[in-house]
Amino acid sequence: MKLTSRAVSRRMLVLGSIAIGITIAMTSQAQAQVNILVSPMVGYDFGGNAGCPRLNACQDNRVNTGVSAGAVGNLFGLEEEMAYAPDIFGHAPGMSSSVFTLMINGLLIPRVGPLRPYALAGMGLIRTHIQLTTTGTFATPDSDFGWDAGGGLIGFVSGRLGARGDLRYFRSAQDTAVLGFTLPDSKLDFWRASAGIVLKF
Repeated sequence: MKLTSRAVSRRMLVLGSIAIGITIAMTSQAQAQVNILVSPMVGYDFGGNAGCPRLNACQDNRVNTGVSAGAVGNLFGLEEEMAYAPDIFGHAPGMSSSVFTLMINGLLIPRVGPLRPYALAGMGLIRTHIQLTTTGTFATPDSDFGWDAGGGLIGFVSGRLGARGDLRYFRSAQDTAVLGFTLPDSKLDFWRASAGIVLKF
């Protein structure tokens, strides 16, 4: 069953409240051990419904951008990440598409010297937008509840600055709607590979 925009907003409000509660709990229990990480990233979407079936050898590769912010302790962490990818379904005459994701993730992120390998999983909003311009302009935004999972590695080159590599899988929980019609068996899914810098506070 499709979620209305109001239902999606309610779920995002609940998730945000949970995230704030967990962050406060982490900070109160181990304030001296918690660091705030902010990480802008760039990358590519591939596989699943993305226009690129593979990460390499794809003419439809489009750069996506994102930023995450979160709190991490000695072993666990929490982050909120938003990202935007144009032409998620590939390039075609008279059509443009994009996907926006807003996810709240829990992290398992141990310390290994200057390295922080991590695994993550979370849930949030996946919003697709398809625009057809061949016989006029039809814009079809669609907001879905979804989840993601993945992992990566953070390496710090100084006390405050590091680099990050990241691989995540995204999947919507509902079928995709186009021009007001819900397509059967059309849950959006794709992989994303990205890299960026990490600022520690």
